[in-house]
Amino acid sequence: MNVINLSSDHPIRLIASSGAVAASLVSCIWALVIGLSLTGTSAIAQMADADFERGRRIYAQSCADCHGEKAEGVEGVYDSPLTGDLPVKELSKYVDQTMPEGSPEDCKGADAELVTAYLYQSFYSRAAQLRNDPPEIEFSRRTVGQYQNAVRDLVKTFRGSPWTGEERGFRTKYYDSRKLGSGKPVIERR
Repeated sequence: MNVINLSSDHPIRLIASSGAVAASLVSCIWALVIGLSLTGTSAIAQMADADFERGRRIYAQSCADCHGEKAEGVEGVYDSPLTGDLPVKELSKYVDQTMPEGSPEDCKGADAELVTAYLYQSFYSRAAQLRNDPPEIEFSRRTVGQYQNAVRDLVKTFRGSPWTGEERGFRTKYYDSRKLGSGKPVIERR
């Protein structure tokens, strides 16, 4: 009898006539464990290329006229982009029961699941939205005085000191020249 430890806590005893049979059995068990762990992650991540392409074609044929080529919406038909927070199963059920508008029987069952998976992965999910339209990061430049005021304001909030006046935030002046403090003020903001 061969004993193979898959982990130090739980040995699995395998009865095998040879080491090759035991090794193939261990491989099968590991494949099963890995497969089961993947099923918990996301059905979208496991979508085959052929299924993804079929979902894309169904979307192009049945959905793009109303929702736009990239689910951005079509003015006068469905103005809003297709985004939201429904899970894939609920979204699939909704598509299965109601889409395409006017003839929901055209997209049922497996077709509804494929088009929903494509839509979710490509446009609908938060991850897809961030991938398609990443946030822009802009740096703001402050003068030394603005920086010092911001630090003072921040420190005051931690000390529990009351504000010294009603004004809060930055006071800014924009001039019509590049030199600091010279030229005519163009804009002043508080």
